[in-house]
Amino acid sequence: MESGNKYLSADIGSEYIKLIVFENDKVTKEIKPVKHLIRKVEESDLNNHHPERCISKTFKEAFEALEIGTPENTFVNINNDKLISQTFHSREEFDRPVVINAPILKNINENILSKLSQSEEVIYLRTNKYIIDNKLEVTDPLLMEAKSIEAEDFLVKIDKRYLDNIENILSECSLSATSIIPGAVAQGEILLTSQEKNLGSCLIDIGYSTTDVVCYTSGNITLCFTLNMGIGDFIEALSALLHLRYKDAYYIYKENANLLQVDSQAPVSFIDIYGAKSVVTVGFLNKILEDLIKQLFVTLRTIFENNSIKVHAITLSGGLSHLQGIKNLANRVWGLHRVKIGKINETKSPDLMGNKWATCFGMMHIASDDIEPPKFDIYGILFNIKSFVENLLK
Repeated sequence: MESGNKYLSADIGSEYIKLIVFENDKVTKEIKPVKHLIRKVEESDLNNHHPERCISKTFKEAFEALEIGTPENTFVNINNDKLISQTFHSREEFDRPVVINAPILKNINENILSKLSQSEEVIYLRTNKYIIDNKLEVTDPLLMEAKSIEAEDFLVKIDKRYLDNIENILSECSLSATSIIPGAVAQGEILLTSQEKNLGSCLIDIGYSTTDVVCYTSGNITLCFTLNMGIGDFIEALSALLHLRYKDAYYIYKENANLLQVDSQAPVSFIDIYGAKSVVTVGFLNKILEDLIKQLFVTLRTIFENNSIKVHAITLSGGLSHLQGIKNLANRVWGLHRVKIGKINETKSPDLMGNKWATCFGMMHIASDDIEPPKFDIYGILFNIKSFVENLLK
């Protein structure tokens, strides 16, 4: 990469648009954040439907406020319940032992992609491991000799129609996506340690309209999915249960939600507006909220059990992760003590350490491996030397 290039990482959420501009540091040769901006989506606190025009308008205003021109690469997240994650196995066999080179590995991955429908698009592909001659498991088989090689690949795909919304939002600013990455995978890369991934853990990002989940087992991603359920749904339920307008229920949630507090007091002004009976009901706000979040956690626990995934550690992210008492509730549902709130360790900026920026950092972390060209093909050079020597000895 040439120094000075700008890269835009955009977390397009239902409630907030978060943008970080990354640039090549000329001294350290590392990609570092140089500018960031967060903008609340217009009308997001007044309803739970989030029309696309509100998100598009807010994104355009936020991008223009950055004043960076057109970035060389743009990375965007996707959170949608139509995401499908799968583990594929692809195998190559040879008549005699051969040295594994880059073209062989490329063919294996292309075999996997050829099995997909034309209406599907892979937005994340990662090789968990290779199996050499049916017995040896390795992460990098280049220059190894084998008669057979099997690849275990984890991928996330989505129907191409569900990418249209993202493309429409970006086109408003004359942008196009270099990479579209599942938000949960991006956060998992940056908020979970390698020890946690090896232990067997999951990241749960409870946002405004979706809950995004990624699970790791023995260091590899085994499941990634999105539920169309989030804070907005909890507020809508509060609105119905307390017979309040949505924006009033939103205000009560913002001001009074606290799972450590048994009772909560409604603002005095609500007595005049809704009467004493409704105010008494509002006093059970945190109990109602706890029941709603518990239902979400039990749903997730059931999904893990159905997929034979054992969770030994949980990391919470998203807007709900800052709710007092959320860790204790997760402890009770899963019977775990390893529950933490995600925190970014990739930046020295206090403004960017909170997990609300994790998606942007995670996408840049994943995408930088693809956009940075290799300095030279060391494997190709060694393979050619080995072939040359073998031919001389024949």
